[in-house]
This record gives sequence, structure tokens and C-alpha cells, in this order.
Amino acid sequence: MIVLRNSRIIKFLIAYCIVKVINFKIGFSYNVFTEGFNLINLVIDLTIWIIAYSGVSLFFSKFVPDKNVTE
Repeated sequence: MIVLRNSRIIKFLIAYCIVKVINFKIGFSYNVFTEGFNLINLVIDLTIWIIAYSGVSLFFSKFVPDKNVTE
């Protein structure tokens, strides 16, 4: 079995996809570099990212086996 627990890039890519889906579903779009600084939009965007990445990390910690555990 492929061990993915400590693969930060995999977690980030999954979180990125989740964020894109959430943003599409709620109709939210914010890019601080092209749209300028808006504190409310920045807080919403960061909150979505934090929740998505935390959820992915929790999933990996609970359901993906650790590489130090032998079967």
C-alpha cells in the first residue's frame, strides 16, 4: 500500500481541490493579488483554506496508515 500520511503536497492538492469546489458552490472568488486587499474576503478565503486543510489532515491521520506501522 502506498504510504501517503506525511506527504504534504498530496494533502495540499486535495485541500486545493476541496477549496475550489467550495468556492464554486458558494459563488465566492477572491484573489488578493489581482482584486486588491479586502479584509472580509481575505478572512473568508483563509477560513475556507484552514477548514479544508484541517479536514484533509484529520482524514489522513485517522484513515491513512502510518509508514512506521507494519502489517
